[in-house]
Amino acid sequence: MDKKKWILVGSLAGILAIVLTLLFWPNSKESNDKSLASEEAPFIPIEFLNEDPQWAIARVDSMSLDEKLNHLIIQKIQTNQDSLGDFGGYYFSALLPQQLAKIYPQLKDSVQPLLGMSVQSMFNSLNDSSAIQVLASNGHQSHDELRTYLEHVVDYYGINYLDFGWTRMTQDQFYAGLSRVLDKKFDAWQDSLHQRHCLLSYSVPSVSDTVFQDSLQAYLTQYVNKGFAMFNPNSYSEQTKRLLSELDFKGLKILEWDTSQTIKELTIPDAIISKTPHELHAKLKTLHENGTLSEAEINAKVARLLLARKWAMSNPNAHHSKQTARYFDLQAQYLSRKLQRNAITLVNNNRSLIPLAGIPDKIDLVRIGEPIKSIYAGLSRYATVNTHAYKNNLNKIPWKNLGKRTTVIAINIDSVHYLNDSIFQTQLRELQSRCQLVVINGSGIEALGNLNDLNTLIHLPTSSEYEWNFAGQMIFGGIEANGELAMNVGELKANSGKKTAKTRLAYGDPIDVGLDRDTLYAIRYIAEEGIRNRAYPGCQVLATKNGFLIHNGAYGYSSYRRQNKVNDAHIYDLASVTKVAATTMVAMKLYDEEKYGLYDSLEMYLPDSLKKHLFRGQSTLRHITFSELMTHQSGLPAGISYIQYVDYIKDSVGRFDRFYCDWEDDSLFYVPIADGVFMEKSYQDSIWVNLNQMWLRDTKNYLYSDANFVLLYKLMRHLLDGDERLVKMGRHEEERHYNAFERYLQEQIYRPLKMDRTVYLPRRYFSTDDIAPTEDDKFWRKQLVHGYVHDPTAALLGGISGNAGLFSTGKDMVKLFQMLLNGGYYGGTRFIQEETVQKFIRAQPGSHRGLGFNKPVGGGMYGIPEEVSTKTFGHTGFTGNSIWADPENEIIYVFLSNRSHPDAHNPKIINLGTRKRIHKSIYRAQITKDWLTPPEPELSDSLNVDQQLP
Repeated sequence: MDKKKWILVGSLAGILAIVLTLLFWPNSKESNDKSLASEEAPFIPIEFLNEDPQWAIARVDSMSLDEKLNHLIIQKIQTNQDSLGDFGGYYFSALLPQQLAKIYPQLKDSVQPLLGMSVQSMFNSLNDSSAIQVLASNGHQSHDELRTYLEHVVDYYGINYLDFGWTRMTQDQFYAGLSRVLDKKFDAWQDSLHQRHCLLSYSVPSVSDTVFQDSLQAYLTQYVNKGFAMFNPNSYSEQTKRLLSELDFKGLKILEWDTSQTIKELTIPDAIISKTPHELHAKLKTLHENGTLSEAEINAKVARLLLARKWAMSNPNAHHSKQTARYFDLQAQYLSRKLQRNAITLVNNNRSLIPLAGIPDKIDLVRIGEPIKSIYAGLSRYATVNTHAYKNNLNKIPWKNLGKRTTVIAINIDSVHYLNDSIFQTQLRELQSRCQLVVINGSGIEALGNLNDLNTLIHLPTSSEYEWNFAGQMIFGGIEANGELAMNVGELKANSGKKTAKTRLAYGDPIDVGLDRDTLYAIRYIAEEGIRNRAYPGCQVLATKNGFLIHNGAYGYSSYRRQNKVNDAHIYDLASVTKVAATTMVAMKLYDEEKYGLYDSLEMYLPDSLKKHLFRGQSTLRHITFSELMTHQSGLPAGISYIQYVDYIKDSVGRFDRFYCDWEDDSLFYVPIADGVFMEKSYQDSIWVNLNQMWLRDTKNYLYSDANFVLLYKLMRHLLDGDERLVKMGRHEEERHYNAFERYLQEQIYRPLKMDRTVYLPRRYFSTDDIAPTEDDKFWRKQLVHGYVHDPTAALLGGISGNAGLFSTGKDMVKLFQMLLNGGYYGGTRFIQEETVQKFIRAQPGSHRGLGFNKPVGGGMYGIPEEVSTKTFGHTGFTGNSIWADPENEIIYVFLSNRSHPDAHNPKIINLGTRKRIHKSIYRAQITKDWLTPPEPELSDSLNVDQQLP
């Protein structure tokens, strides 16, 4: 290179160094700016300014003019765009992270380009609603989750540039929404994101009046002091130029450009975002050729951008994989739904109506304005709904016909002036005096000014179908109320909102609670595989997570005749699940009432009338305790010998003999055994006497035994026989129709829980079409057992026993076990003391079992996946049932089938591992146990993040 060229290069380098030195000179207003920063957010410098400029100069010197101009361009990626140009950065304004995975392999520069994402667009993509409204209506917990979500976008997607601006907003929006969000809830975000070497940007809105500009300048000054590296003005108006000049901002200035803008507007920013980068490149080249944009200025801008990119690449955690992309897609959906639920605001709850303590049989729903389908869906999960719909003519509302029952009025009109109608206002308040009235407002926050004195008022910030659905569920306690108002409305103050607790099951989608819908599809596959292999003709499978029923499947038919499809109302024989769903429930209730002690000897509870029938007047059971019965450590044998009671059949005539009669006799034979088979009542007494004369084993080591729970049932029934509460409920009925144990269960637990299809002896209440059949009994009953208990011991006791006999549906069982997960509380009613629930569900000293409940340790691991926590409790049933509740993961799993139809010895459900595999799939569907921890990346599909900077 000749001497003149060396002089030229040296001169350019000198000029560039001077320019860079001036640009990087410390902020002369630093002390003043620091005084304006909030106390919660200490000053953070624009750290990329401290990078080595000589490295950037060397990079710039090696580039051609076209390469330099490309480095000034940030390509705006469209939703359907698959390929990247060779530019200095890429801006994703309308994409969710899962769409980025196919783009990353195209990145070639050893210094990662600027990868920007609009936080506003991201939030809007999350929930299809106003980001300002949703954010301003949510509590701190949701904001913490949003911050964590953004941290993962930075860590796992290599996004190094997040734009926190809110474009095209009005001044009212700014004061009412944005300022509240950023002032109160943003500081923790920027600290953690800055530590991840993420360049933070703010989109400066267009300013027109001096008052608004002064207010905006105060906020922007704080962002300068918080370490924001970039400002992104909507336009370079004279006011904006003055504002940025007075801020003395040393970071990057980025402008979004489209073909409608003039060339002059492109002369100020350090980088330019464009949907048409190639056209922009030509414009920049023209500016350079006509002398408007000098090469020295280009060099300085490119060098600053390179230094920003070098600093932003210091985060080594970026992984870009299809697996991670899908993870973030699920997280986006999960977060979206949680945000919208938490934004629903209970404005007034003056009479504590919400959540409803009792569920009415029917409610009236009056819909005003645009159709709202999902409010009906939310309400009808709990009660029958009578709907009345009116577009805008409020005069047609039949006020006189309303007020007979609980009423919900859903308002969803565009023009709130309709609500000013005096007749409407008067009738609404008069209706409130006559019934339980809930008004839901989906017509914008301004409409609350006409409704704010109502006793029970709910506000929906975005009026989405999703919010309407869960507003209906909130009324019944399906979800809690957490929302707050975003701004003052009349006498209603910003940040106000009543809080309520979740008291009942909610009904939603798996993603509502962080479960992957696609993974849960395995439930259907496994269930139908069992049907195809004739492990059972049909089944019900239900799963809840965090108090949300997220899977309610009914598969197959009630029998192999394939004439009666299973639905969620079909009733199944629970077999040994009766031990926990009935006997243990009564045991817990009576324990709360101090009717017995767990370590009491049975001697003091056995009926005196027994003594005259027993050898030497003493029962062999007298030294057993209640705890030993419930943990199967009593020394009793595995079951009661029932063969002597079932082997009296004359095969020659096909008739029962001795103990039985094939018609019901009111005086003797009235114990139902099967269809057309009745046992003599007196033989039940002999079973009870024989039980009290059983020989006990030498040791009281664990042995699962039906006899334990038959005995518990007899003891509990004896304790309840004189209960005045039950006497008042019908003890005057004939003795043969009265069972204190059964009555207590219904009145104290099942009916208050609305478990309307949980009964003993279901043929008394339901058609056989509603009941799944069990075994075709060739030995004893000589018929298909249908609607009568399958278990022989329970059958001999008349179908009502402590070891078996209960029939139910999956939906009813989910309610019962949710009550237990809630610590004995459900729907506003305390059923069992929380201390009692915890005592019964935990493993007992010297045993792997709880009191009544099985546990997933020791011998209880059979048929339970390894993923369950040790706190899990539940039970299985011989007819093909499993019910498990996991307090740690807040998961309930219910599998009901009639695998014993028609052959009770059919082992295929065990051989296929059906119940365990379905149970396992629920845990596998969790996005992660802790959703803040993404899965390990697929490194083979990842960008090489170990590249060394030059």
